[in-house]
Amino acid sequence: MKDVRPFLNKLISFTFLFLTLAGCSLNPPNEAKLPYSGTSFADYQKQCNEFISENRHFVLKDKQFELIANSPFEFKPLKSNGEAILFVHGLGDSPWTFRDIGRELARNGYLVRAILLPGNGTKPADMLDTDYEDWRKTVEAQLNLLSKSSKRVWLGGFSTGCNLVTKLAFERPEVKGLVLFSPAFEIQTEMIAFIPLINLFTDWYKEPDNDTQGVAPFRYETVPLEAIEAFRQSMVNVQESMKDKTYSKPVIVMMTEHDSVINAKELIHILPKVFTNPKSRFIWYGTEGDGSDPRIIYKSDYIPEERIASFSHMSLAYSPKNPWYGRHGKSRVCRDDLSDKEIAKCEKAKNVWYSTWESAPDGKITARLMYNPYFNWQKGVILSVMREEK
Repeated sequence: MKDVRPFLNKLISFTFLFLTLAGCSLNPPNEAKLPYSGTSFADYQKQCNEFISENRHFVLKDKQFELIANSPFEFKPLKSNGEAILFVHGLGDSPWTFRDIGRELARNGYLVRAILLPGNGTKPADMLDTDYEDWRKTVEAQLNLLSKSSKRVWLGGFSTGCNLVTKLAFERPEVKGLVLFSPAFEIQTEMIAFIPLINLFTDWYKEPDNDTQGVAPFRYETVPLEAIEAFRQSMVNVQESMKDKTYSKPVIVMMTEHDSVINAKELIHILPKVFTNPKSRFIWYGTEGDGSDPRIIYKSDYIPEERIASFSHMSLAYSPKNPWYGRHGKSRVCRDDLSDKEIAKCEKAKNVWYSTWESAPDGKITARLMYNPYFNWQKGVILSVMREEK
């Protein structure tokens, strides 16, 4: 029989960590929530903008820019090809995730919309009253709304958003296909199964600080256990949708070998069996495989000439030209478990290396990679699949 003591020790440590760091929310959640939909997308945007403006804890001096960056957006093509795509962001994130790829798709004829999931875009405390059903209803309502504008609709997602759109795609045969960045179908830790139990005792694993209330310009720096439980449900539900089933529409999946969040090394073997369309492509940033499936495209995520040791979970959707997260962006993401002195050194260093946290080069000042050096090439792969499926 397998020795369960290491697992029990991990569970005890995990539970102790959550209970030790627990606290009450700085602010009670809002009784009102972001709307699921509206009479039109413009109406939905207006309602969301008003809600965010009233409830967000702003952290930038330019509040108008911050408001726009966290709000749902629509990019209309100058010359439409008759197709559209709906993007859904990840846990604690915002539509900002898709502005780079959204612009490129709009330039190529696609109507692009990116929505905001309830509980996001304002402050983490607002997720205390948010659940999986809120997210599911929002995505479904927005698909229904977009389908009125275009009869040929794709779905796209990042991380948790991939779970939501993939489940919906299995249910809605009119969806043309999927564009998935770092899909969170399976994650690294098994401890998430115990979130419902721990949530009986506390709301937070890491309480928001008084200054920022856990808010960064385009995402949250912490989320309550309610939100993690909603994510867990999204993962369980999409796994159930894919169990012993296949999906025949074209899918583009982008993953990195050194992802510290999802179990990418397992998913790269599972997903090609689930997504069976010969036009599908699986972009793998990491070690090259055996070449047994020609749909899997390999790119090394070690680029020493750019001081990149590996790609991170967050990096795949952003362009090197992104004004905040790009090669010369305003924001550098340093580990929050460093001392203030070490963080300051990381933020100011000229020759910093970039990686996922777990594969930082020894002895190097390292920040998290937040952009994709192969963004333009990756865009070409995405477009080649989407254009071929006419």
